[in-house]
Amino acid sequence: MHRTRPRRAAARLRDIAASPGITERSAHGIITDLTAAGYLVKQKDGRRNRYQIQAHLPLPAAGGGNLDCSSDLAMPGPSR
Repeated sequence: MHRTRPRRAAARLRDIAASPGITERSAHGIITDLTAAGYLVKQKDGRRNRYQIQAHLPLPAAGGGNLDCSSDLAMPGPSR
């Protein structure tokens, strides 16, 4: 899993996807999975979705360790 710290609090999904070089659709799937697993909390803010990382929950790493997830993330929902 690629860990990236957003450069700004209101990063768009397409900007977050561009950093590791994945599609916006893939990034949306990852965000959806993390929200369903409880690692992100989704909040509506007008037309935008804002996500807060639950930093107290350890993310399982591929090598069996844990990744530090200690920042807040806000991004709009997918554009339609």
